[in-house]
Amino acid sequence: MVVQNTNIGYTVFGILNEPFFNSISLLNKKVYVTRNKISKNTLQIFGLKTEKEGSVRLSMPMVVQWLKAYNPVATIRSPMATIMGIRHLNNDRDPEPDYIYVGKISDLFPGSVSSEVVLVHRQDVVSLKTAALEEVFDCLSDALVYYQNWEDALMSVVRRKNPHQFLIDVSEKLLGTLIFVDTRLKITAASSSVNREILEETWKSFWERGRWRFEVPEARAEMPFAEAFETVWEEPLELQNTQPGEFHCALMFSQTDSQGHLLGQMILLQKQKTAQYQQPLLAVLAHVLEYNGLYTDADAHFSVENSLFREILQSADTSQEHRQLLMQLRQWKVTDQMLVVVLCKMRENTNNPLDCLEYLCRQPLDGIFALAYPQELKQEEVIVGLLAVKDLDTGNISEEDADIRLKTLFQCAEKVGYTVHISYHHPGLSHVNLQYRQALVAAEYKKRYFYHCAVGMLTSFSYDRALCLFSLHKAPQEVLAYDREHGTEYYHMLHTYLWCERNRNETARRLFVHKNTLAYRLQKMEELFRLNLDDGYEREYLLLSMASLSQQKIE
Repeated sequence: MVVQNTNIGYTVFGILNEPFFNSISLLNKKVYVTRNKISKNTLQIFGLKTEKEGSVRLSMPMVVQWLKAYNPVATIRSPMATIMGIRHLNNDRDPEPDYIYVGKISDLFPGSVSSEVVLVHRQDVVSLKTAALEEVFDCLSDALVYYQNWEDALMSVVRRKNPHQFLIDVSEKLLGTLIFVDTRLKITAASSSVNREILEETWKSFWERGRWRFEVPEARAEMPFAEAFETVWEEPLELQNTQPGEFHCALMFSQTDSQGHLLGQMILLQKQKTAQYQQPLLAVLAHVLEYNGLYTDADAHFSVENSLFREILQSADTSQEHRQLLMQLRQWKVTDQMLVVVLCKMRENTNNPLDCLEYLCRQPLDGIFALAYPQELKQEEVIVGLLAVKDLDTGNISEEDADIRLKTLFQCAEKVGYTVHISYHHPGLSHVNLQYRQALVAAEYKKRYFYHCAVGMLTSFSYDRALCLFSLHKAPQEVLAYDREHGTEYYHMLHTYLWCERNRNETARRLFVHKNTLAYRLQKMEELFRLNLDDGYEREYLLLSMASLSQQKIE
């Protein structure tokens, strides 16, 4: 049996040869499990496997910590977090590396008479002072669910007003005392279980007398803390406090935006070194922090969605997983029409871009907004938005017919002193980079809609072929598809009519049809494909696009 929920990206696996689980259900992103008696010779699997990078898996040190009530005796060769599920120890099957196998010592050594429970994972072995196999299964199942729910809670930081404090609150029980400091070395969020004055004094002692030291031996370095803070460290750093106090060492990792600018540091204050079982959890926390872009200097909050969007904008090679994650977070469908907009400053006295960005993020636009620094426009920054809109014609659109979200965007942009420049719409995020470039071209030509500058772009040598091919008029390809499906010849008629410069007599002669027949078919074609053949710009755009399509066929 396989139960899958693609909306949240998790899959629950269960193969049941005999009754083990009464029910498995996904409710509010949690897994609730009830169990029956375990049969020794039955293969039982319970696992949570996540499809996104950096997801929680158990390590043997985490298992030992979770089962410490059973006085575990462990031989552990690797602290790596690789355990994704549980199976009953069975000598008839080859062990799979990503599962932990649980059984009696007699299952592992047939000649033994011991009834104690043993856990085996790769080359790691843990024996427990108990014969209660079912209880151990229950505990391990609880551990998988518990740590997965913790990661789900971290991911829910999206759109929270005080995300750093939330990350600390949900992680303090597992990791200990945490603080977050901004680029001014001020504590902006901290564990609530410790007196704030103690934390302030401890932190002051660290940065006044402490030293940085890489945990990696070959990259060991020491330098005063205050001088080193502006550097973004890729490896976690350890601080050692030379003054006696409640906390003697700290582990710190950086948070940056998609431009690589330092935003702040998350710090774990400790009385002793980090335990082995905590290390995979710190990696997950760092992973979530990395994707949760925050502009702390302006006290403006932008979510993991914002960071993912910025990352996708910067590289056309961004992994498909990131695009899928963004779609899942926004609950968008691959068939939803997506529009990219670029907002540029209208006047010199425009408000701070971060303030404008925060204002736009609060509006009911069903979109994501981010700052970008495009070289094409030679400006300090622009605001880029990604909106889900109804199917619309951005060529012949009027302000009255605009999607309600676009109307709201126009009003909001005017309030903060920005002009709006809009790309073509396209389903999903597969071409969002090209749509972004279309919106930049519209900004360069000082046009609201890309449609009104497409001809100028197609006749210029300054734009690459990929952008030009993506920016061809959509009607010719729609006409071709219609002709193939219905056996009509609208494409040939349109091309001939445009080539004859709308001379109906000449067009009818070349097509061997009566003038009235031609007039009827032209009217029907204009209605079907929303064309305005009385518009000289539209006719030129169509001819250029059809010429490019013909060239593609030749190549």
